[in-house]
Amino acid sequence: MHQGARADRCTKEARRLAQSFYKLKAIPPNFRKTSVDELDKVEAHLNEGSPVSSWLGIRVYKPERLDDGEVVWYLRKTLNPKLKNVLTIGV
Repeated sequence: MHQGARADRCTKEARRLAQSFYKLKAIPPNFRKTSVDELDKVEAHLNEGSPVSSWLGIRVYKPERLDDGEVVWYLRKTLNPKLKNVLTIGV
């Protein structure tokens, strides 16, 4: 969820942001997913025109199953520690 989107409307907001990021009028069926490697570009797009104090950063964690079956989440993409608005996702 981003910029005050309601939990029950986050899919609609995500589609709107994707349309804006990919410069599309509509998201085609089975459109490719955004890769973790593209998140720097997504951050820049979301922060475009915003004052630095309100910038959003995206932190990514990735799960890994250990030999004993335990799941441990590793930080895959970190961000500038000065950012206060942080979106954390797991992949």
